Amino acid sequence: MVIKLARTALGLSQQEFADRMGVSKTTLARIETMEAKVSFDFYMQVTKLIYELGVSFDLEENDDIVLKVSPEAQQAVINLFADENNRRIDKKKKNIPK
Repeated sequence: MVIKLARTALGLSQQEFADRMGVSKTTLARIETMEAKVSFDFYMQVTKLIYELGVSFDLEENDDIVLKVSPEAQQAVINLFADENNRRIDKKKKNIPK
């Protein structure tokens, strides 16, 4: 669950995050839906990557997950979504002639 939360907070698609992790999108999807077990090494690799990208997390005693997103990571996501070229075609505003 932490992987999906962090990936989403960073504005990364499954494919983009999988590429950075060196795994297939299918593998990442199976991990995010808890269909595949995660090795300790993979968990540490994910933790390192998301930390380098500006996200850290704490697992609370009551099973809460607290994500902390750095101001730099927040700005990177804002910039990513501000660029219309990064949006899916079906989500782009249509220019309707007057």
